[in-house]
Amino acid sequence: MDKLINKIKEKNKNFYNIFNINPHKHWHYMLYISIIIIIVLIFFSFFLFYKIKTEKIFKVENIEPNKKIILKEKLLNEIVNSFNQKADNLEKLKNGGIILKDPS
Repeated sequence: MDKLINKIKEKNKNFYNIFNINPHKHWHYMLYISIIIIIVLIFFSFFLFYKIKTEKIFKVENIEPNKKIILKEKLLNEIVNSFNQKADNLEKLKNGGIILKDPS
């Protein structure tokens, strides 16, 4: 019975030894984890580069030149007219033809 209790005590001591601060061990752990992360990022970058180079990812689809695009002509003309009116108003304002009222 004493041997069993001693074994359990030893296991508990070993378990709590993990949480003791040892700067050298922790520095090594951080270094190894950083190196592993960098290596994984390098492999992922090469993999992504390969996929882009073989055009399996981020494909750009070409639009056929014969494909017709349907526009609403009335709406297009209204937009063009509004821009023309704005350009005319700007020219009149520059030449002094429009006098703006004071809003106050």
